Amino acid sequence: MVFKGKAVFGRSPIGPFKELMEHVQEGVTALTSLTKACADNNPERAASYDDVLRQVRSRAEEQRSEIRRSLPKVLYMSLPRSGLLMLLHAQMDVLRHASETAMLVNWKVPDLRPEASELLMPVLLSAASTVDQALCLIEEFDEIVEQGELGREEDITGEMLEQLEVCDAKTAEVAHGARVLLSTPGDGHADEDPAAQYCALRLIDELRALSAAGRAIGAAVDLLLPH
Repeated sequence: MVFKGKAVFGRSPIGPFKELMEHVQEGVTALTSLTKACADNNPERAASYDDVLRQVRSRAEEQRSEIRRSLPKVLYMSLPRSGLLMLLHAQMDVLRHASETAMLVNWKVPDLRPEASELLMPVLLSAASTVDQALCLIEEFDEIVEQGELGREEDITGEMLEQLEVCDAKTAEVAHGARVLLSTPGDGHADEDPAAQYCALRLIDELRALSAAGRAIGAAVDLLLPH
């Protein structure tokens, strides 16, 4: 069998991962719009964003399969296959959490009290910020690899990876605060409906996991860099 990896990856093995990360970011953006539509009780708009998320995940799955088929068995341009697969898994993990969050959003967000919905949005926006930072990281990494300047790894392992960790830590802090408020009866945020209360807490946990998956992208990139 003739290896067609060069046709898929071009001058940099990170190029397809950058394109996949753009799909991931698009999916998280669709999730944000879906959540806002559900909170506004606009089912038609929510359904349209739900369709966008499904289409994005379908395209991402196709690209994931193509990347896996095209990767060499051991190394590609000095980058280990195992590290590239770890990066691939982390990216798809973000989309998986986005899809699971969307299912919960469609199920119960329209039934949540306004106070509970308002607590969810800062967590979602913070998690989305982590994903945005992960995309910036991959874009920078792709440029360095394409130009053959892996000696500049400190440009990434320094400020950009640190910023990714800051974004995820902020999400963890915001998620914890929202969880505390939603779990405290009598302050106007806790929901008397057990199903709605459970869903709100699950949403926070999924968004926290989504942000952590975004941070895992940084950990995968860090492992690919020469140390």
